[in-house]
Amino acid sequence: DGWAIIAVITINTGIGFFTELRAVRSMEALFKLGKVSTRVRRAGKIIKIDAEELVPGDLVIIEGGDIITADLRIIQQSKL
Repeated sequence: DGWAIIAVITINTGIGFFTELRAVRSMEALFKLGKVSTRVRRAGKIIKIDAEELVPGDLVIIEGGDIITADLRIIQQSKL
């Protein structure tokens, strides 16, 4: 009787562990999808950064289809 209870508890623990692991991986994947990156000109070079890293004074490079990640002032445009 005791071995059956131990077996059920062990199986239940294993199922719970793997279910939790899948949930954590799913949340990490959703978090990565939610991150937005943008291209900026810093120190004369164009680099790609996370939108969270934008600071006042960054020159953001915008192209068609880009998501605008912050309040921006357009200082130069072409074919708008």
